[in-house]
Order: sequence, then structure tokens, then C-alpha cells
Amino acid sequence: METNADNVGIRRVTLRQLEPDFNNILIVGIMIAKQRPRRFNNPKTNESRAVWNFTLRDSPQDYVNVTFWGEGDLILGHSSNFHVGDVVEITKPRILIRDMDSYGEQFRPLVTSPYHLMLYDNQSNISLHDNNNIHINYHRLLSLPTKPLAGFVTLSDIQTSGSNRVGYYVDILVAIKSVGTLRSVKTKQGIEQQVRDFIALDHTYPAGVKIAIWDPDLMARVHKSCYVQLRKSSFWSKVELGPPDPIYGLTEAYKTCKNPKKVNLAIGTYHDDSGKAYVLKCVRKAEKLLDSMRLNKAYPSALGNSRYRRLCEELILGRDSQLMKNGVLASMQCISRTGALRIALDFIRSFYGGKKVVYLPNPTWGNHKHLIRETGLSYEQYRYYDNKTVDMDYRGMLDDISQKIPNNAVILLHGCAHNPSGHDPTRSQWEELSDLIKQKNLLVIFDIAYHGYASGHFEVDAYAVRRFVEEGNKCVIIQSFAKNMGLYGERPGCLIITSESIEEKTKILSQCEEIIKSIYQYPPIHGARIVEKILGDTGLKAEWKLEFKLMSDRLMSIRRTLKTKLQKEGSIRNWDHIVKQCGMFCFTGLSKPQVKRLIDDHSIFLSTTGRISIGGLNTKNVDYVAHAMHLVTRYIK
Repeated sequence: METNADNVGIRRVTLRQLEPDFNNILIVGIMIAKQRPRRFNNPKTNESRAVWNFTLRDSPQDYVNVTFWGEGDLILGHSSNFHVGDVVEITKPRILIRDMDSYGEQFRPLVTSPYHLMLYDNQSNISLHDNNNIHINYHRLLSLPTKPLAGFVTLSDIQTSGSNRVGYYVDILVAIKSVGTLRSVKTKQGIEQQVRDFIALDHTYPAGVKIAIWDPDLMARVHKSCYVQLRKSSFWSKVELGPPDPIYGLTEAYKTCKNPKKVNLAIGTYHDDSGKAYVLKCVRKAEKLLDSMRLNKAYPSALGNSRYRRLCEELILGRDSQLMKNGVLASMQCISRTGALRIALDFIRSFYGGKKVVYLPNPTWGNHKHLIRETGLSYEQYRYYDNKTVDMDYRGMLDDISQKIPNNAVILLHGCAHNPSGHDPTRSQWEELSDLIKQKNLLVIFDIAYHGYASGHFEVDAYAVRRFVEEGNKCVIIQSFAKNMGLYGERPGCLIITSESIEEKTKILSQCEEIIKSIYQYPPIHGARIVEKILGDTGLKAEWKLEFKLMSDRLMSIRRTLKTKLQKEGSIRNWDHIVKQCGMFCFTGLSKPQVKRLIDDHSIFLSTTGRISIGGLNTKNVDYVAHAMHLVTRYIK
């Protein structure tokens, strides 16, 4: 611990370690915000006092507001000498419970600490930290946002609804595009003051918005940072800010949330009843067997291991598949669903002779649209889900495919456990869809990333894909084992394209191999070896199916429990859709205002669409979630 000589014997603590009864402590952090000091003169005693507020941060997750009271000249001097970006140490602060409703807290950064630090000139002190070696670690904290991305107002919102926000204070997260010249203006009181305009932009409004800065410290910092950025990074000065990942943002907000009852229902991963990410026992066994084989780490084929590919074909199409027997399936190992879909879309863009528009269900997995745009194709959407009935809109889907989608176009279907709605067509509906799509000669992309999650049985969940292939539809099948084997970070996947002949298959594989070589050259081997070992071993495969069935049954049990708990809370809302849906996700039917209250008031993190991951619920948090859902649906529309 490094401290000034005067601080010998004082205990250094981090913001996360703070407790109300701590005293004689030292805290080191970077000043990320400061306010102008306010001076007060007592006409009776002729005594001058002042107060100064600033915000201190010592880790990405921890920051606290600080108030310094003292003799007027002393406080004004400190305010002038210490700036945003300074690494400082404060000694002997008084620790108070933070009052969220106080006037001072309303106009300061929203902090994670439940405490507020008070400094007094007769006992506390602030000084520059003297260990320059660690300053760089603190300076990195200066550019990190102080709240989740969802907590900031976008520039687009301000432009479209600014008149409704007049008189309100808002938080924005922006990049600086340009800085104007310094100018002088006179206030209503006749005081001349300097102001500087700058152009700020974010991912919603790249054109930028003019904002005026009156604070001298902030003015200098913005001017300096913009100058340094333009001088050092001129090659990339015109790069616009990319859109934030909403799911990642929610997960980061969950991690930094201090509420012990917090629940993450945003990300689509399976957790056990204790809330921990689950690794299947059959996966552990397969890894041990692979380790004992002492396999090398040589490059595989660009298309992946041939046995792995055959086992993937067999799982989705069945051992009796005629196309498998004829050897006309063009299959290749890919980097999970995203990689398989990217290769497929690149191939379609280059070689498909029909209409190069991909028709997606509304709603669909968000990355579908992004991948289609990035490959240079376009997309349109067909009806799939009715928000009013909180149910599948099968009639609308059928009408759109029949009347809206032209012949020879491309249609994407979720093979089972639709993400995000959780609603699948029935068998008879799949049969009707297969006949219609074959009649219109559409190329079908089957995304079956959640294979097994609809029914708990892999053969049952493969019905739609097998029916379409057997009926002669031209299909592109996207497989992933991230979800049903829990191999999220290993990224094993497979792309299967049906063809008419061995010659046609050979040509397809040769062109897909060229696409693969231009992106990642070779697929990773470890995850694929685990999948191959499980699917190729009769005992392990049987154990996997049994273990996965227990996982699937548990998700359905949690659905029933959530519905029952909501009813016991006294909710008069119809929650039947929770148990009618299937798979990893549930479309709750919650509105955006209701979702916002769940996040802000109850620390339950979920997508703004109202989608929740059933995998994030367990017996320990389902009561809390049900109670919160009842409250927000009872009082908020």
C-alpha cells in the first residue's frame, strides 16, 4: 500500500469494502465527475464556508459521490486544483447511507455504492496519489459508462421527443465529433460567461447534435480529448459508433447490480436450480475419454471431420434418410449457428438463382437480420406471432407465404422451439406449410439451434425438417450443439445443404470450402470431438438423451410453477401462454414500460420485447419474479 507520509497507520480500503462503521481509512480512485463549489457567507460572523461535490471511481463496477465541506477559500482552492481524470486519495471520510431523494444526488452520476462520503476540513483531506505506476489502471476507468446502456437517453429520442423533455435533466452517452470555438455570452443577470459548442453523436444519430458546455473544466476536457483523438487517430476519425448489443448490456448491468435478489432472464443459456451454468455429465465423460486418447492438435479439413458431419446428418434426418443413403447431402462443420448461417448466406448470395430476399418470421432471433445485411442480401418478414392474443398467428403466416412471398424466394423457418416466441406449428400445420412451400419452390433455411428443447425428444423435434426434406423441398439446415449439449463456448455446429446428385454435392462443398477459407480457414476441433464422441458412442448418446430430457422437463416444470405463482399472487391476467409455449424462451406479453419497471425497481433483467429465458428461473427466484411480474402488470400498462 502506498500512501503519503502523513497517512501512516491509516487503513486503505476499496469502495466495495466500505462499511458504515469504518473510520481512519484511505481510499484511492479517479475523479470522474465534479461540480462547481458553492460558497456561503455568514453576515453575522463574516465567516465563509463552501461545499464541493465530486465522484470517485476505483473499479469498473464501483463509484461513489463525495461531498467536501469546509472553509470557503480552502474548498475553492481544492476545486481549482483537482480535475476530472486526477487520481486522488481521500483520508478519514465519514461514511453515510446514500439518500437517493436528496437534491444533490439528482444531478450527479448514478453510483453503485449504497454510501455517500463526507469530507470535513477539520478532519479529512484530499491529495493527488503519488504512485504513477498504477495511474494507467485508473485512467482506463475514465472512459467507462457509469450505468448500463439502457439507462441513457439516446440522441434520437431527444430529437424526436425533445419537446416532452423540456426542463428535465437526462443522461446521454455520446462520442465527440467536433468542437466549436470559444465564445462569450451575457446571462440574464448581465454576467459575461464563456461557452463552447460541440457536436456529439451516438449510434442512433450519427449526424450529431449541437450541445453547449458552460462548465470550464468539462469544456477543457472535451476540447483536449477531441484534439488528441483527431491528432492520434486520424485514420479512423470518421468511424461511427457501432450499435450496442442489448443482451450483453443487460448482462453487464446484472453483473454490476448490488441487489442480492437480482435475476438475469436475458441470456439464453441453461442454468441448474442453484443458478449455475450447467455442464452435462456426458460432456465431462466425453472429455475424459478424449484426454485419455492423447489426440494431436493438427489442422482438420476446412469442411471438418467427415464422421462428425455424418453423425450430424443422422441426428437431424434419421438413419433411414434416403438422401443420406444416396450420398447427396453437402454437410460441413461450422462455428455454431452463427458460422453456419453466415456460410449459407454467402453461398446463397453467390450461387442461388432465385430471388435473393430472405423472408424471416416476425419476430425472430435478432442476429438473423444482422447476418443477412452483412452478406449483402436483403430481408422481409412474414407474420408469425400476434401480440394481442399472445399466440402464434398461423393464419397470418400462411396468408403471407401464399400471397406476399414470391416464387423461388428464400424463407427461414425455426425448426423447433421458436426464438423468441416459444410457439411452434403443429404437425398438421407443418405438413400444410411443406406442401405450400414446395408448390412455391422456395429455398428453405431451417434454423434448428434449439433441437430437443421443444419436446425433450430429438426425433420429435426433427419432424418438421425431416418432413420437408422427404417431401422434396430444397433445404439448408443450420445445426448447433451450443444449447442442447451446453457447449456454448466450444461453438460446434453444422451446415447441411440438400442436393440432387453426388456431382452437385461436390460442387456445393467446393464453393463452401472457398467461403470458409476466406473467413476462418479451419473449424475448431475440441467441441466437434466432444459432439462426435457423444453421438458416436451408444452409451454416451443414450446418457445424453436422458440427461437432456431431464433438463427439458425441468424447464417445463418451471413454466408451470411460474404460472401457478402468478395466479397465487392474485393476478387476474391470463398466463396460459407461459405453458403453451415451449423451449428456452417465453414471450411474456409484458409491455416496454412494464419491462422497464422490472429492471429498474426489481433488478430483474430481461429483453425489452418481454422475452424471458426460462433457463434463468429456478425454485429460489421464481417466487420473487412472479411477485414482481404481478406488481408491474397490476399497476402499469
